[in-house]
Amino acid sequence: DAFLRLLGYYVSEGCATMFNGHKAVEFSIGDHEPQLRDDILELIREVTGKRASVTHDRRKHGLCIVVYSDALWDSMVEHGGKYAAGKRFSKAVMDLPPARQQLAVDTYYLGDGSVSRHGKLRIVRACTVSQTLAFQLQEMLARRGVFAYLNRREAFDETMKDGRVVRHSTRYWVYYAENT
Repeated sequence: DAFLRLLGYYVSEGCATMFNGHKAVEFSIGDHEPQLRDDILELIREVTGKRASVTHDRRKHGLCIVVYSDALWDSMVEHGGKYAAGKRFSKAVMDLPPARQQLAVDTYYLGDGSVSRHGKLRIVRACTVSQTLAFQLQEMLARRGVFAYLNRREAFDETMKDGRVVRHSTRYWVYYAENT
């Protein structure tokens, strides 16, 4: 269960990288999310037996959580993919019973999700640049009886006030309503 929960965080906030020639798994979160930091640190300890390092980037208001682990790196890449557009859940995860999949989906939404209210409705949504992941999230939610919509926003360029041009990738929004 700890592995599935950590996998959800990895798919939303993590990356598999190399530091100083060693495999490392990194999670990037906001410094306003202490509950996510604590949960990720505890899950890393449960899954690997290791203590992760935390670096605070005060200028960007971010936290970087890093753990060196060949086994965790291999498992996360196998079951969660690599790079934002390549994120997905493995066939092994997709074949799990819905209650087990929910462990990964719930932590994925804690990382990349948001909640808003529209009257009595509670809208839950998440955004990804991985089309495969968007379809998988929709399928896993459907297996639990949750009807989720998909919305695709095409890639576009945005010119900032300072003249920089930011190129946005195609995005997929997966969202559903509660209290309907």
